[in-house]
Amino acid sequence: MPSDDLPDVLECKVTRLDDGRLHLTHDSGRTATAHTVRGAVLVGAALRVLAEHGGPQPPGMRPVHLEWTAAHDADPLFRTGDRP
Repeated sequence: MPSDDLPDVLECKVTRLDDGRLHLTHDSGRTATAHTVRGAVLVGAALRVLAEHGGPQPPGMRPVHLEWTAAHDADPLFRTGDRP
């Protein structure tokens, strides 16, 4: 991890916002924010998938932006044995 405490996310520029969230800008121009380093790595992967497989954005639509909240990093809602 770089010395300024920002994760190294493939194909993305990562900066820290004033509120502490991590802001990612993919080489394609799509953006995302995450509350944790783990979230930044995961949402960075999603941005790469969108860039590779997503079509061009239709004219007049807001730019694609993904938000990964701290709640996404919580424990799963069920574990082995919870389901019949």
